[in-house]
Amino acid sequence: MEPLRVLHVINKEKVTSVPRQWCDAGDSLNDHKLLAVNNVSMVIPEVVRSDILHLHQIKSAVLVLMLAKFYKKKTVYTMHGSFTFLSLSNRLLLFFVFLLADRIVFVNEHLMHELPSVFSKLFKAKSEVVLNGVSYDKLDQMGEAEKNVKYEGKNFIFHPARHVPEKNISNLILAFNSVKEKCDCSLFLAGDGPLTKDLKELCKELNLGERVIFLGFIPRQQVMYYLRICKGFIMPSISEGLNVAFLEALALNKKCIVSRIPSFQKAFAQWNIEPAELDTYFVDPRSIESIGDAICSVCCTEEVSIGSGRQRHFLSLENMLSRYNDIYRAIA
Repeated sequence: MEPLRVLHVINKEKVTSVPRQWCDAGDSLNDHKLLAVNNVSMVIPEVVRSDILHLHQIKSAVLVLMLAKFYKKKTVYTMHGSFTFLSLSNRLLLFFVFLLADRIVFVNEHLMHELPSVFSKLFKAKSEVVLNGVSYDKLDQMGEAEKNVKYEGKNFIFHPARHVPEKNISNLILAFNSVKEKCDCSLFLAGDGPLTKDLKELCKELNLGERVIFLGFIPRQQVMYYLRICKGFIMPSISEGLNVAFLEALALNKKCIVSRIPSFQKAFAQWNIEPAELDTYFVDPRSIESIGDAICSVCCTEEVSIGSGRQRHFLSLENMLSRYNDIYRAIA
C-alpha cells in the first residue's frame, strides 16, 4: 500500500500547534507535511502535489477548499475547538467549510453535539470522532535538556494554555489565592494571549507576588520539562476540544485537575476508564471553592501518581494516526 501525501494546512506556523506535533512525530503509513497559508507562494504547488488536504483552521480551510475543488483534491477538516466561542464570521465560514469538505472529524464527541441542529442534520453522514493522541517516543525525548535550575524542586501546579476567556484562568487565580495559606505551592502559567495583561493585574491586586509565575510563550521542549517536574497539571476550562497538554500530563502519570465539562468527561467514557484510575480530579469551573479544594488535594499530598499503565494504549498517537489513515483511504 503506497503512502499518501497528506498536507496539513493551518493559518500560521506555530511550533505548539497540534498538526505540527502530528507531523513531527512521523507516521509509517503516510507522508505528512505542514503548510501555513501565510506562505502564499507555496500553497498552490503543495496542493497540486498532495493526495489529501487535511485542514485544521477555518480561514485557511476556506482558501484551500476552493483550490481543492479546482484541482480535484480530497479534503478532511478537523474541528479542534468549540463552536460556542467562534466569532459570527467564523461560524458562517464554518458552514461553508463543512459543506465543501469530504470528511469532518471532531476531536471530541461533545464538539459534534454542541453544533446547531442544521449542521448536525446536513453533515452527520460525513462526520466522525477521532480522539487526539500523543507520541510516547517524543515524550521520552523531550524535556530532558530544558532544565531551569531556578525552578528545580519547586512545588507547583502547571497550566499551559492561551490566555483566552474559555480557559477560565481568572477563576484559577482566584481559587489559588483562596488556598495559598493552606498549600505551600506555586502556580505556573505558560502561554500568552489577549487576557495576559488583565491576569497579571489580578495577581498584583491579590498580592500573589512570586506565588504565580507567568512563563510567557515557551517552546514545546520547555512545556515538557515543566510537565515532568510539576506536582500536578490543571486545566479548569469552560470549554475544550481535547487538550493535548492534558493528554501529555496523563501520559506522564501526572495528577490532573480538569473541568467537569463534557469534553473531558466524554473522553474518559470513550476510553472506558475511571478518572480516579489516572489520578484525575473533576472540578466545577465556575466554583472557586471546587477548584481550590482540588489544588489542595494535589499540592498537599506526598503520594506520587503512578497511573495504571492502561493509558499508553488509548493515548497513543499511532492509534490516532491509524484512524485517520482509514479516513484518508476511504476518500482517496
